[in-house]
Order: sequence, then structure tokens, then C-alpha cells
Amino acid sequence: MSSSGKVSAMAITKPNNGKDDELIQVLRELSDFLRQKGYGTDRLYRDAKTHHYINVREWDSEQQAMTAHQDPELHRFWARLGKISKTVKIYERLEQISI
Repeated sequence: MSSSGKVSAMAITKPNNGKDDELIQVLRELSDFLRQKGYGTDRLYRDAKTHHYINVREWDSEQQAMTAHQDPELHRFWARLGKISKTVKIYERLEQISI
């Protein structure tokens, strides 16, 4: 956990064939949902070589992350994502290292 109390996480996702646009749309809706509920914020990247999408999430706090994980609306987003993409890897807690 960072000194601000925020918790960083990352998910790497590969869209099913032809589902890039739909995946981006669902991730936008999910990001809006998280922000509106006060759970946290997302940043989305795409690897130019593999075309994997990297979603970096910053939960507002450990408590907000736990609350969000119990929210049925979040589970509905995950179900939608599961129909259009494959999760390659999830990192639930990233620790920033000062360099």
C-alpha cells in the first residue's frame, strides 16, 4: 500500500478476435462506475506488440477495494469482460519501489 493509502493493481487482458472495440467500451464503463462509486480510478494501455490491454487500477483505499469486490455491479462487469476477453494475468497489489 502506498503512503497515501491507495492500493495499485493491474490486469492484463487479451480481447477475443474482433472484440477490441467492445472491450474498450466495457472498460470505459467500468472505469466510470468505479470513479462514480468512489472506489478508484483506472488507466488503460495497450501493448503494441501483443495487443494485450493493461488496465492499471488505483483503489482509493484497501477498504474501497474490499467493498468494490463485494459489489454485485462489479461482478456484472467482470462477467461481461469474461465473454469478450481472456484475462492473462492479474496483480492485485503492486508496491511502488523508489529508484
